[in-house]
Amino acid sequence: MFKTPTQTIYGSTANDIVFPTGPQDTISSVRWSKANNLLAAASWDGRVYLYDVSQPANIRGLTTLDNPNNSPFFDCDFNKQTTLLAATGAPTHLSILDLTTSQSHTFQQNTHTKPIHNVRFLSPSQSNSPVVATGSWDATLRYWDLRQPQPAAVIPVGERIYTMDCTDKHLVLTTANNKIHIFDLTGDVTKSVETRDTPWRRTTTCVCVGEVDVSVAGNAKGKGLQDVRTNGDFTFKCHRTVKTSTKPITRSTSVYTVNAAAFQGSERPVMATAGSDGKFNFWNVVGTRRLKEFFAPGGGAITSCTFSADGDSFVYAVGEDWSKGYGGQSETQAKLLMHLGVNGDTQMV
Repeated sequence: MFKTPTQTIYGSTANDIVFPTGPQDTISSVRWSKANNLLAAASWDGRVYLYDVSQPANIRGLTTLDNPNNSPFFDCDFNKQTTLLAATGAPTHLSILDLTTSQSHTFQQNTHTKPIHNVRFLSPSQSNSPVVATGSWDATLRYWDLRQPQPAAVIPVGERIYTMDCTDKHLVLTTANNKIHIFDLTGDVTKSVETRDTPWRRTTTCVCVGEVDVSVAGNAKGKGLQDVRTNGDFTFKCHRTVKTSTKPITRSTSVYTVNAAAFQGSERPVMATAGSDGKFNFWNVVGTRRLKEFFAPGGGAITSCTFSADGDSFVYAVGEDWSKGYGGQSETQAKLLMHLGVNGDTQMV
């Protein structure tokens, strides 16, 4: 276990690239494709925006995937080959965009009974066709063979699913009753191989899974509990501001929600966290220390983030995250930004 270092090294976002005008409401999820330079951003405005980011100086908006009734999209994901894009949200829709034909299809029947908060493409060892996992507030995890109109499996998990992530080997989700469920994608995908309590008392708001092992990162949404845990080995405090006054001598700590976390990739032990304080941090999860901290230009909470396949670029979404409730609403316009040269920022000195 370790604490945030007393001397913070700050990085610059002055040259970060702003995406063309796109989402008109909070961006709930950003995903970078593994096979090429496509990026998807799901928004509360009822659309998923698709971008070509192969040339950072000339980012192009390609198309949108629209929710049939204009309800919010909460999550999105590419399949490994980047031929399909999946998106989920309210009320209970699973939408699929075929990137090779530009045709879309929405599963509206036989889906969940409450909004679908999370979606991931899987590569289970026993399947030769694309499989989609969806996690819902109806307290079920469902697997979909996209050739069939109904789910291939329905797994009750006891409470609402709030976060979910996966690698080729594992799927990890967290629920409203502070449980972590781990599924082995090389075996029986319908049975959790491990269920444990989260290490905090409040609701977990994000989870990311490393490429090599099951590494869970997240935060407890509440006072004094914005910690991140990886592999159960260590915890570090992040996204908090300490203020000290000399007359009289006082010390106060403002604690912010960690909205997103992402691993840089399998080659480098680096994780990013992003929060409602409008900052993102790069962490060395082996050396257990923060490498650099960055402020989003113009302020506003950071609601989601993702690394490029090569790990050298980082995209983050800025906007209103409602962490302060309706009374604390800001006028921050939703926007996407790209930070380049991540490998230089994360040198293990």
